[in-house]
Parts: sequence; C-alpha cells; structure tokens
Amino acid sequence: MKNAMGRWLAGALSALALGGALPTAAVEVVFKPVADGVYAYVGETDGRTYDNEGLNANIGLVVTPAGAVLIDSGATLQSARKIHEAARKVTTQPVKWVINTGGQDHRWLGNGYFQAQGIETIAHAGAEADMKARSGAQLEALKVLRERLDGTVPTLPARWLKGQDTRLELGGMVFELKYRGAAAIHRAT
Repeated sequence: MKNAMGRWLAGALSALALGGALPTAAVEVVFKPVADGVYAYVGETDGRTYDNEGLNANIGLVVTPAGAVLIDSGATLQSARKIHEAARKVTTQPVKWVINTGGQDHRWLGNGYFQAQGIETIAHAGAEADMKARSGAQLEALKVLRERLDGTVPTLPARWLKGQDTRLELGGMVFELKYRGAAAIHRAT
C-alpha cells in the first residue's frame, strides 16, 4: 500500500512539475432525505466544469413500494451511472422511471445509460424540439469534461407525455406532471 501511494505521489508531483495538474477528485452523488421516501442530490450552482462533471443541477429520487423514480438523468453516461449507484445506496427498489424535466443537458443526456438498463425515460413532448435542436451544442459545450464525456450519446426519452397535466402512478404514489412551457413541473403526492 505504501508503495502504491508513493508512486501516486511521485507521479502527481512529476505532473505538477511538468505544468500539469493534480488528479481531480470525482464528484460523489449522495441523495439526502427531504421527506418520507423523497431524496435529493443538490448540485453546484456554478457552470458545468470538469470538477463538477456537469452535475450542476438538483436530481430527485422518489421511492415507492413498486420501484423508484429518478427526476433527471444527469449530463453524461458516467454521471448517470453515478446517479443510479447513489439511488441503489438509498433503496433496494429498482429504478422504474427517469423523468426528464426539460432540455438542459443535465436533465436528459444521461438517458442512454438508463435505457440500456431497461429503465423507462419520460419527458413532456414540449421538450422534444429543444432536445433535438440543442443536443449537438450541448455535447460541444460539455467537451470541458474530456474523458468524463466518453460514451455519452444524446438519447431521447422513450415515452412522451402530451397533456398539460398528466398523472402517473407507481406503488400508490401519484406523480402530477404539469407542463407550463419549456419544462415539466412535477409533484409527487
């Protein structure tokens, strides 16, 4: 163990001496309880950076007896994986849905990861044009994440909601999604 630490320190000091930077710690996603069965990860308020991995948004988790629901999927495939792992630390219930609240990158670019896990992704149809129009520019802007962007492919939600007000139910929990323009607003009861 001492040998590994010594090699890391020597490498880090060498990188620093050559004008490089010390390795940056990865973002840890931790859901904190906000109400019975409801959790939140509160992201930074600064812009998207390598250090915050594009997770400068709040991500929600609602746990029901029939499964869990995530609110937003993160900005990358890698951040989506971290969100999913954080949810698993809170509950043994499988994630059934990911609800995208709009077309910002940190709201939906992690969809590909969740769809590959067999998890249904949902958004209001009003976000579709925005997602399609800005996905290229969003990926370009996220290049600041370098290797942390690897594997991220814009993946539209599998299910589009069309009404102004939509009620979804899972495990006795009612999710009220209210479309009022550019993003869906939702409330679980």
